Amino acid sequence: GIDFSTLLGKFILSLETCVACSNCTLNCPTYSLSGEKAHIPGTRLRGIYRAYNQTSSIFRIFSPIIERQSLEKMIWECALCGYCSKNCPLAIKTDSIYLMLRMLMAKAAWMPESLVEFSRTIRNVHNPLGRDNRERLGWVRFRLSRNKKVIDKLGPEAAPMYFEVTVDDILKDKAETVYFIGCNASFFRALSGVPDAMVHILKAVGEDFTILGEEEWCCGYPLLLAGDILGLKEMAIHNIEAIRAKGAKKVVFTCAGCYRVFKHFYTKLLGIKLGFEVIHSTELLYSLCSQRRLNLVAPRIRVTYHDPCDIGRHDGIYLEPRIVLKLVGSDLVEMEKIEEDSFCCGGGGLLKLSNSDLSSKVSIERAKQAAETGAEFIITACPFCELSLREGAQSLKGNKLKVLDITKVVAIQTGLLPLY
Repeated sequence: GIDFSTLLGKFILSLETCVACSNCTLNCPTYSLSGEKAHIPGTRLRGIYRAYNQTSSIFRIFSPIIERQSLEKMIWECALCGYCSKNCPLAIKTDSIYLMLRMLMAKAAWMPESLVEFSRTIRNVHNPLGRDNRERLGWVRFRLSRNKKVIDKLGPEAAPMYFEVTVDDILKDKAETVYFIGCNASFFRALSGVPDAMVHILKAVGEDFTILGEEEWCCGYPLLLAGDILGLKEMAIHNIEAIRAKGAKKVVFTCAGCYRVFKHFYTKLLGIKLGFEVIHSTELLYSLCSQRRLNLVAPRIRVTYHDPCDIGRHDGIYLEPRIVLKLVGSDLVEMEKIEEDSFCCGGGGLLKLSNSDLSSKVSIERAKQAAETGAEFIITACPFCELSLREGAQSLKGNKLKVLDITKVVAIQTGLLPLY
């Protein structure tokens, strides 16, 4: 069974504090789309409390036992979007409690087999896709070929500031800045435009930067979500050493999950200072665009912005991406649910692995909300969000809504890359 002895006292107090007011239920993405009681945040908390109290023989006499299957459903079928925590009048950190429970449940092997295999894959090959880590640079050659074909077809006016980028241009022994690409953008061709955009932007402004190439391992955020703390620690130690070996003073991320785990979990986990600054792409782009270091050349576009949970509710980055979009010639039309009240994309918390159908329903719902604005593009700043929203948008009949990362929008609007 689960060893609750390591469950922190403050979490136990939180479990006892919940008054079942239902504030957290109103916009919970999983519950709103499934209607299942097990997905109500308050029900999850009470389930955890019952499981904790089952360690007492007296409790087992007077209260029904919560079954393993029920507890697994409560804890693993959650996007960990943080909406419930932000809207709790008693400030109960429900998402932190769920994370702690995932760690305890993983240790007791109370988790879906798909997640067991998922964790094993990351620890064995250092990425969640099971690919050879030496393939991390494949996107460079793919984008070089793709860009050439598009510009040859559309003409140089499609990207008047475009220049070719090769591996030798972006993989150096030493640099002031490391661009940490992340697994999804490294391996998924559908996301390869994101690193392509970022390296073009960094080179255009004269940044002294490098990528890590095959020395970049999974950031470990998926392992954290799967409760595998030992695996996360292994990834963290390697990545910190690889970055320090480059002599970098700052690290830029286009992946919201990578950014969050570096900024908020690496130091807690290892008890050390990173020795370098952690910056999300939206923060960097805000700085560059505010200083007018990139020049607008493309016509205006009508967009709506989706706040990724990992940089939004979990880190408070709301203003920067919106200012960036306006500075690069976007007419921003907002969805009803934004910023702290933003509706999750359905791609968080490993929900796709624990309940794929429910994850898809959440993605479709968010895409519908975006389509209602009349925007041409959904812009986001997270590869998980981009993949999920693409799936959702493609499911809408007659809809022509396109999904782009904000980094790619900036590169397109400043003529560094063609729109395709």
